[in-house]
Amino acid sequence: MPQSPKCWRRATARASSLLCAAIAVLVAGTPLAAATLPTGFTEISYASGISSPTAMQFAPDGRLFVCSQGGALRVVKNGVLQPTPFVSLTVDSQGERGLLGVAFDPNFAANQYVYVYYTVPGTTGVAPHNRVSRFTASAANGDVAAPGSEVVIVDLNDLSATNHNGGAINFGPDGKLYIAIGDNANSANAQLMSTRHGKMLRLNADGTIPTDNPFYGTASGVNRAIWALGLRNPFTFALNPGGVPAMMINDVGQSTWEEGNIGAAGANYGWPTTEGDFNQSGGNSGFTRPQFAYPHSGGTTTGCAITGGAFYVPPTPNFPAQYQGVYFFADYCSGWIKYVDPTMTFPNRNQPTITNFASGISGPVDLKVGPDGALYYLAQGSGAVFRVTYGSSTPPTAPTLTSLVNGATVRLTWTRMAGARSYRIEAGTATGQANLVNTDLGNVDAFEGVVPPGTYFVRIKTVSASGTSGPSNERRLDIATAAACTTAPPVPQGFAGQTGGLFVNIAWQPSFAATGYVLDVGTSSGVTQVSAPVGNVTAFQAPVPTGTYFTRVRAVNACGSSAASSEIVLAAACSPSAVVPGAFTINKVGATATMIWQPALGATSYRLQAGTAPGLANVLDTDLGLVSSLSVPISGVPARTYYLRVVAVSACGLGASNEVALVVP
Repeated sequence: MPQSPKCWRRATARASSLLCAAIAVLVAGTPLAAATLPTGFTEISYASGISSPTAMQFAPDGRLFVCSQGGALRVVKNGVLQPTPFVSLTVDSQGERGLLGVAFDPNFAANQYVYVYYTVPGTTGVAPHNRVSRFTASAANGDVAAPGSEVVIVDLNDLSATNHNGGAINFGPDGKLYIAIGDNANSANAQLMSTRHGKMLRLNADGTIPTDNPFYGTASGVNRAIWALGLRNPFTFALNPGGVPAMMINDVGQSTWEEGNIGAAGANYGWPTTEGDFNQSGGNSGFTRPQFAYPHSGGTTTGCAITGGAFYVPPTPNFPAQYQGVYFFADYCSGWIKYVDPTMTFPNRNQPTITNFASGISGPVDLKVGPDGALYYLAQGSGAVFRVTYGSSTPPTAPTLTSLVNGATVRLTWTRMAGARSYRIEAGTATGQANLVNTDLGNVDAFEGVVPPGTYFVRIKTVSASGTSGPSNERRLDIATAAACTTAPPVPQGFAGQTGGLFVNIAWQPSFAATGYVLDVGTSSGVTQVSAPVGNVTAFQAPVPTGTYFTRVRAVNACGSSAASSEIVLAAACSPSAVVPGAFTINKVGATATMIWQPALGATSYRLQAGTAPGLANVLDTDLGLVSSLSVPISGVPARTYYLRVVAVSACGLGASNEVALVVP
């Protein structure tokens, strides 16, 4: 049984070990329970049944990945815990060890890379140690890793203790991988440049060490990865989409104080010489003071293990304006979530105002702000993820359901409802029953599949933050044959395409009961020179030789082929403007500049260029990979006006976007 973070922090003597065992037993028996929240806020159990959860992270596509200490990386899709883990690792899960962190590559949409931090068990001649590895999501099913896709990014120092592992990992806006590592229960490690224990590391995505790391010129070997030092057990840290401060490191204290430290290159946070706030005079002059701290006893805010933090800066806020930009943080022992204003400065070093938000949580270990503007917390004691939102708790409205049948193929469609986050399907052998199917389909508005012969009664329910609606109108489905079809599928509709230099992209609407599609291509209208099966997809992209192509698509199944769709003409050719990014913009917030551009069809990567005059690239000309946005810090950049553009790299050469002036004060 894993120890609680409180016990992870303090399991150094027999008395505290006995206390840990008692707490672990109590936590294991704690049922799901609602937290106490401010007026106007509600919560739901977003996903439950997760064994000993330790950390979570939202993928760029909205799925939530949750680490189980025992080695399973679970996927939550639209509030449904998927039955098969993304990956199941063999780990050493003693004490604090195990699967402890997850992060996503900045180019995840293109490369499907998922990074994890876990403890490798000891073997003959090899000591147990923590490792960061990369896995690639399967092309056939992105909810599981491709077999054999593990790539070791970095193996860390050998472990002697089972506690103080850290484990949080994140990619920063600079595209670098940041890794939080505990001191391995040896406080001296935090100040030694000969070990990575008690540090924050900064690596390139492939595990190599950036040459601009703060200690690259003074440290040696693998220790050049050290970005900051003087940490005890940074169990979590958070990056700020708003940019100021860019990072907050949550360092679990020993016996007196818990700290929130602003992440900075080269910083030394003082452990073990200091704990909590301190005076920087004398021997402490080289240490960085925490942005906030709270005691274990004697104050209005008390706890004993800061185990989660998140900046409230979502793309679409759900909380009232007073919460915009605040820093939420959680304490495992006291079971609360509080917040501070992370941008405040304290000239006289008065304790910043810490405000209550939630209480009554069973062992919170991680916090995240979702793309929907909700606050998610991971409760180890409940084995669940909870979702906190603001606003009405009125139950959602049921959708309207329609159905089609072709042999054994059934297609259900329904209306999308305001506020829905997913839809639930119920099916039974009699009206009103759900004895066959009762499952969440995700945030979709259609279902198609092959079912056995029989009579079925089907309904759809809307699921939102405030609950589940009543059932839709019920549809009776009579399936009289085991054959997948009785007729060929209809002609595909909505066939359209575009070119980007020597790259074509075509798409169409799904055709009911189709099991695949065939593209017919010729060099003149109505002529088919190539018939290419493309599988059961509704889009196709590929590079092609220079030329003009007349293209149609047909739907097929076991009963035959549809007629061809309407014809489109695609001209593939290179020109100076063949592959050009669209609508390049820069949004400057505080000390961060965020650049966004419309992707260019046919681009294989992008370059960012900057100069001191229009059209020049005398300041910067660097490859970004296949991305469509970038956030960079501008603090420390010399004050002047810079002229920036993004350039698409393709088989047709380079194509530059519009140019934008960026004023750095």
